[in-house]
Amino acid sequence: MNLKRIFISIYILILFSILLSCGHGKIVENRKVVWKNVFAGKIVSHTFKITNTYGKTMKIGYIRPQCPACTTFELSKKNLEPGDTTKLTIHFDSAGYKGTIKYNILVYHNLDPNGKPIEFITIAEVKNYIKTSKRLFLNFGRIESSKKHDTVLKLKLTPKVADDKLDIAKIDTNKFNIFKYKIKSVKPNSKLILISLGVDSIMKNLNVNIEKLKEVYRGELKGKYKNLPRFFIIQLNNVTKFVIPVKINTGLSKHPYLRFVAAGHIKGDINTNLKNNTVGFENILKFIGKKLDFSKTKSFLISSDKNKPFNVVNLSTDNEVITLEKTKVNSSTYKIIVHFNKDKNSINSLKRNRGNIFIETDNPFAKFFRVKLELN
Repeated sequence: MNLKRIFISIYILILFSILLSCGHGKIVENRKVVWKNVFAGKIVSHTFKITNTYGKTMKIGYIRPQCPACTTFELSKKNLEPGDTTKLTIHFDSAGYKGTIKYNILVYHNLDPNGKPIEFITIAEVKNYIKTSKRLFLNFGRIESSKKHDTVLKLKLTPKVADDKLDIAKIDTNKFNIFKYKIKSVKPNSKLILISLGVDSIMKNLNVNIEKLKEVYRGELKGKYKNLPRFFIIQLNNVTKFVIPVKINTGLSKHPYLRFVAAGHIKGDINTNLKNNTVGFENILKFIGKKLDFSKTKSFLISSDKNKPFNVVNLSTDNEVITLEKTKVNSSTYKIIVHFNKDKNSINSLKRNRGNIFIETDNPFAKFFRVKLELN
């Protein structure tokens, strides 16, 4: 009798462990989608359903796509009462890809006993019916801010089936009006596209949101790029980065358009003489908690590598015990003086963060410059 009870107990334990290990199967019926015959450049979507089969409120937190550059998502509801269902819609952008592309999306919530996320799997079989002379990625690389002539990339398109004909009349770059192009017919049945890009056209499309950048560096936004759309033109210190969509309508029914990603950056000539753009104050933290008044002063230079005139129009910091001064050394150089003023009533900034110095200039290639503060 005792032996029978032991076997029954073991059976119940095994069954319970199996149920725990496949817990997500109770709340999600299907966790995998396969998109077949996706022509390169197409955006495909699928909606998964998540149902709360637990006995208490489910709170969905962080959602992490393995490929944030090619995957976007929407969640219809984050807090689920028992029995509620939410929809998770996944969008995969195949621009720049070919072959079988497999990625996962992890959905974290508060009720899994092991703290494991729900894993969704997306597989796209991307096919290209048009041969291209380049990957579906146009890399303009580094462009010097002083460059007067356009940078030109050549792109040759050829149908894989000889009888197919291309009819290319227009290239669409969405809202970004930065490219010039020429389309030439090349035998046999190919098209040669000359895509040119100038510094001026990029800068005309640049909108530097200084307050938003301050939020990024203060840590109020999660990371530098997580809150950016997939395609953008943005300036960080003296580098203007761009990632732009390029859509080419082909006139081919089985592959009606190609979507490329064009990327590169413009390097400005404004720099500091600091290592890693960091001002360090040594032997500061040992004074925390001590009723001592003290101050320290550091300075650094910000200048044009090419001796071009510019002005520092504003200085600010997010550390309340730092004060700043500027002195114009010459038309292309400023000296920034950093005063660390500490008294026993002003120590919150030390405990909260190290802080940043924000420099705004009238140079179009470095409108907003961030210098990091380090206290140790």
